[in-house]
Amino acid sequence: MQLPSGTFESVFGWGLNATGEVEVHGKDNIVFQAAYGHGIARYVGDTASLGLDAAPRTLTDLSLKALPLFATYGSFQHYWAPVVRSSATFGFLQLQNTAFQPLSTFHKSTYSSVNLIWNPVGSLDLGAEFIYGWVKEKSLATGNAPRFQITGRYTFVKLHPKEAP
Repeated sequence: MQLPSGTFESVFGWGLNATGEVEVHGKDNIVFQAAYGHGIARYVGDTASLGLDAAPRTLTDLSLKALPLFATYGSFQHYWAPVVRSSATFGFLQLQNTAFQPLSTFHKSTYSSVNLIWNPVGSLDLGAEFIYGWVKEKSLATGNAPRFQITGRYTFVKLHPKEAP
């Protein structure tokens, strides 16, 4: 990374990630993930394109610091019928900022969604989803973004054969 002084510096980063799935009843399931590390922002959805893996420590100490990040999400998927399902998801992400970073720098976000998906035939899925996200900057300024979307998906390649009932 090129520092404000014009010099280039690198810093060690590391991360841990754990994921899992628990079958609840029938095809219903819960999936979850948690990640923590220093310098891993590029690997997490909300911060992937923001260049927040590392930053100088302060205005007077320009040594590079790998930024600590914690991210988690969980989702419950329920089958209402063999061809109709819903998922409810919640996610959270927090990045520890340095004193050097501007007040407008990303600090944390939360995400929630709920959907209804219909599988009318074969590999065709049609659905609707409501998504609500919140974001907080280092300055503690906040914003939110509600969104409703309708989607369709056709899977041309089946990786797993359909299970027999």
